[in-house]
Amino acid sequence: FDNTKLVNIYLIALGMDVDFASHIWAVYFPPSKLDLISVRRTFFSTVILDVEHEGEYKKIEVMNSSVGYSVVVKAGAKIKDSQVPPLSIVNGTLNGLKSEIAKTPINYSTGLWCCLFGIVIIASLIVAFEVSEYNAGDPAGLGFSVTKFALVLVAQMTTWLSLYALLQRIILKKSCKDGWQSRSQGMYEAYMTITYYLVWRYSLLILTFGTPFMNLYLRCLGAKVEGRMYYFAMCSYDHPLLTFRNRTVVDRSVVSGHAVDMRGLHFGPSIAAGVLHAGVNIMANTDATGAKELGPSRFILPTAMITVDV
Repeated sequence: FDNTKLVNIYLIALGMDVDFASHIWAVYFPPSKLDLISVRRTFFSTVILDVEHEGEYKKIEVMNSSVGYSVVVKAGAKIKDSQVPPLSIVNGTLNGLKSEIAKTPINYSTGLWCCLFGIVIIASLIVAFEVSEYNAGDPAGLGFSVTKFALVLVAQMTTWLSLYALLQRIILKKSCKDGWQSRSQGMYEAYMTITYYLVWRYSLLILTFGTPFMNLYLRCLGAKVEGRMYYFAMCSYDHPLLTFRNRTVVDRSVVSGHAVDMRGLHFGPSIAAGVLHAGVNIMANTDATGAKELGPSRFILPTAMITVDV
């Protein structure tokens, strides 16, 4: 339920000063620190909030801002109208850093889309069930059982792969004027949740990492794989926007065709190349062609990132 309004309700119940316009990954907000954190109209990615300094506890206040991945916010820090780049350290007062924040309407549709996708996933089991009910041979034979199990597995895998590829084509659209966009923010957030948990975290897809099957799988989802590639990524999204150059090695990285800040959700083609070490994040509109090694723990963006240490 991260990044949903249920998280905001949960944090408010534990004493945190937070509004419903903020988007938060609650797993990084320990309950013991919540009364010392104030958040208003802010996007929080994976952050570290250090409310203690030299044995003294100080309140952290963040308002109308976007705080990036792995940012460390020191005790007593006050952030207002700012976009804090990933891997930054904020110590003191930060006001108006790259402030270009649009009003973001509260979105309640993500949970509804998750429920709808869940119903579709459950309905997709009908195909494998019908295959399992088909009997042609000796039901008591070992060969029959093994063959039947293989057919059920292939049927279910094909069904889910087709549904997942279709889902991406429905959610992502391309126009001549605005480029790539999502049809619905709530639908896209639900797609991200399903992709992370059902495709990358709790599936057996990890058994195919580093094999030609994984490359074929990515091609079926719309990604361009040019030649040989060893794929051991943490996850990848927006496959129709992804290109993997020949002789690319992806090691525990994230490759996606989107980028998010408080200005909104942005899409664009991403090209991965060379060796991507653990912790590398390839974001929208990024071309890594010509790179031999990237990372570890580095965001690859169209513009150079700066470290903010105030």
